[in-house]
Amino acid sequence: MTGLGHKMAIAISILGEIITWAIVLRALVSWFPMSPNNFFIRMLDTITEPVVAPIRNLMQRLIKRPMMVDFSPLIAMIVVGNIIVPALQTFVLKLFM
Repeated sequence: MTGLGHKMAIAISILGEIITWAIVLRALVSWFPMSPNNFFIRMLDTITEPVVAPIRNLMQRLIKRPMMVDFSPLIAMIVVGNIIVPALQTFVLKLFM
């Protein structure tokens, strides 16, 4: 394994952790009344929406009825941590072998 491939795999892991923690923070902050114009809220939305929105849309199409609880952040964290990050790490490590 080359140094660059290993460093890129670590960077992917760190990015996955940042996205996961941003999703957790976004879910926690949603319990409190905060202005959507708040810089912190906008930053969390910018980081997490590209990951959470497609999952939310898919769930809405599959379930076809309103849900009391939005499970898309939980599913997004599982997908990021167990599918996307390992797949990207494997790709990068094989690319630099």
